[in-house]
Amino acid sequence: MKNPSRLSFFAILALLLTAALAACGDATSTTAPATTAPAATTAAATTAPATTAATTTSVATTSAATTAATTAAATTTTATTGAATTAAATTSTSGGVTYPLTVTDGSGASVTLAKKPEKIVCLTEACLDAMVELGLPAPIAVTDLFYGAAVNSRLYGDAAKNIGRIPYKGDSIDLELLASFKPDLVVDSEGQGTPRDAVKNIAPLYVLDSVKDIPTAITMLKDFARIVDRSAQAETAAKHLTDKVAAYKAKSPRDVSLVIMANYTDGPNQYISTPSQPICAALNEVVKCGIEAPPVYVGYAQISVEAILQADPQVIIANTVLGSPKGAYQDSLVASQEAARTALLSNTFWKNLSAVKNNKIYDVDRTVWYPTSGTRSLGIALDDVMTKVYPQLFPTPLP
Repeated sequence: MKNPSRLSFFAILALLLTAALAACGDATSTTAPATTAPAATTAAATTAPATTAATTTSVATTSAATTAATTAAATTTTATTGAATTAAATTSTSGGVTYPLTVTDGSGASVTLAKKPEKIVCLTEACLDAMVELGLPAPIAVTDLFYGAAVNSRLYGDAAKNIGRIPYKGDSIDLELLASFKPDLVVDSEGQGTPRDAVKNIAPLYVLDSVKDIPTAITMLKDFARIVDRSAQAETAAKHLTDKVAAYKAKSPRDVSLVIMANYTDGPNQYISTPSQPICAALNEVVKCGIEAPPVYVGYAQISVEAILQADPQVIIANTVLGSPKGAYQDSLVASQEAARTALLSNTFWKNLSAVKNNKIYDVDRTVWYPTSGTRSLGIALDDVMTKVYPQLFPTPLP
């Protein structure tokens, strides 16, 4: 299963809300680097098909790599986690990793890094999630789609307020603006359609592994940690999440059923997460999450209100803009969701749901909850759900 994609996200919003998602202001706003590059235009570059086979991104090595002295000191390092299979190379050493470093990314492409990447651009939320988990400084730029997540207090908060913002126009990013940040590394997720051939002229492009549950989220984190020389931090983060899940499972009766809605709509159908989505797969460890249905988008199913009534969930988690910090989304989008929520709650079928009758509908922070495919956001989602579903057992989130 591929990660929930930005294309799926836009398709859902287009069908349900006919409004564009914007984080902290106008979705077309851009922020260029303050001192490292000239002003860049915001015209979208022509897209090219994403290459997911054995495409190689090369970064030139220093002439020292060919000297006898360096060759004598050379070592071969092999990564042991997931897709990050590391080949030989040495010109410089940072911690336990030797660079240049060649790895196979989540798309199967070979990626070579000349040095430890420090100026990282995140084109996917999972990259931001992983950087927070590993204790790395904030990326130098993110796309406008998840700037709101970057500045969320549970992720980077104020430390991310001055990072660059790159707009998405259709299915491509502004490559000229991306180049202006002079990144050491560009990180994306599988299936996102980033034109590798165009990006490789700017910086190496690393595609993260697919995530479908907690174990694969941990694999993705460890693979990414290897290329930024943070393997010890990845082990700590993985243990923290697995310990948290174990602690919740030990006390949870797992007797409550819930569904996660992607948005509110006053139409006859709703979009809900299925058990194949990472967040539902994680939550199924401690509650009964999701309704089995063929997904229309990655992990999401479009089902009727009647079908939800038949399943009769005891709790509804609304992954909408209404639970997000004020200012994270355009006022028009918030107003549209408020109107849709009011209309939905007046629906005759909807009033018969156990969750509605018992006032168990909870809006959660979309800036962190969408798409919840990294270890940090999955842990946050677990905390949010358990404190709402079982407040007597878990009045506060587990540490």
